[in-house]
Amino acid sequence: MNTPVTVVDSKGELVSNLNAKDFQVTDNGVPQRITHFDLGGPPLSLVILIETSSRIESLLPEMRKTGIVFTNAVMGPEGEAGGW
Repeated sequence: MNTPVTVVDSKGELVSNLNAKDFQVTDNGVPQRITHFDLGGPPLSLVILIETSSRIESLLPEMRKTGIVFTNAVMGPEGEAGGW
């Protein structure tokens, strides 16, 4: 059985430095042995292309804020991001 979990701290920030010993899984109160622990798949490569023409120039500040939120949510504190 797979039991996917997401752990956040009291500030709602993703906690990504956990391992199997940080969890206790039970079935009807009976402790179960964790046989596989996986923090996710291979690294994600992603390109976000944003038009910067004059017709959307007024939207750029909000798009920038959204990009920061997206980057933090998807990549977390250990991820890498670059911009032009």
